[in-house]
Amino acid sequence: MKQESPDEQMPDQAHGRPDGRQLAEISTTIVQLQKEFFGKGPTKARTNWAGDDALVCILGGGFTPVEQTLFEAGREEAVQAMRHAFQMAMKNRLTAAIEKIVERKVVGFMSAAHQDPDVACEVFLLEPRPDDNNSPLRAENQRSPSLEP
Repeated sequence: MKQESPDEQMPDQAHGRPDGRQLAEISTTIVQLQKEFFGKGPTKARTNWAGDDALVCILGGGFTPVEQTLFEAGREEAVQAMRHAFQMAMKNRLTAAIEKIVERKVVGFMSAAHQDPDVACEVFLLEPRPDDNNSPLRAENQRSPSLEP
């Protein structure tokens, strides 16, 4: 049986991206922050790369009793609004934690939740590396045009 080198076991490490241990640390950190500030957190989490400049963390489970009650009462929109407000309030804490782990600046953060099944997705867009001219984060018209004439 062939022995795998560390780069074969964790190919992301060879490209200057966080390895599997760091991706697991990201998942754990996000879960811990949500538990600390929301009172309850996801029961499962997984973080992966999406290209060279994006990290996606999928979080499963963790409805609070209030959310579960609202959901069962047909108030899904209230749960969505509450979760979105919470994630935006947590934005600075989450991005600072990611920046510390991956040692790259987070330039964008997006969060979305789905209720049946109970999953959430946190997306962190990282500043492109200086030599990466093809990054979608370097697209033309990155700023909205001025509304003034």
